[in-house]
Amino acid sequence: WASETKAKGKYQCTGSKPHTSTQRRLRRLNNFLDELEEKGFWDEHITPISYIISSNKFNSRARYFDIKDIDQLTKIIATSAGKVKKRHSPMARGDSAQGMDFAVTWKELVTLSPDQELAHLAIEKLCRLYHSDVTCLPYDVPECR
Repeated sequence: WASETKAKGKYQCTGSKPHTSTQRRLRRLNNFLDELEEKGFWDEHITPISYIISSNKFNSRARYFDIKDIDQLTKIIATSAGKVKKRHSPMARGDSAQGMDFAVTWKELVTLSPDQELAHLAIEKLCRLYHSDVTCLPYDVPECR
């Protein structure tokens, strides 16, 4: 497979041809969540927002922004700084067309949950890991009730 790929630097890929299936993606997600439960959070991109707010030692009145508001926030900051772009590129999540076929969305988990035990387990783990965000912040996550 490596001989079929274009070299992107000094080394060529020597691994196996990518194989992605729903079961494999769900197993990877569950393995990742198991590791988070066992070892804890280590990255601000996955740490619960409520924990980041509560541990902020620099600002007693911490604020947070929901990721769905990032596009609007970016535009406000650019306007305030006097650097308004003529064209704004909205934030987007990668999908299989962009080589992100390993990603599992919440919507997909909810859809698969009734028929796939691994999807149901992932929802349970996510609800447990992000319990403080779901209960303390204005998120509506009916699957975590």
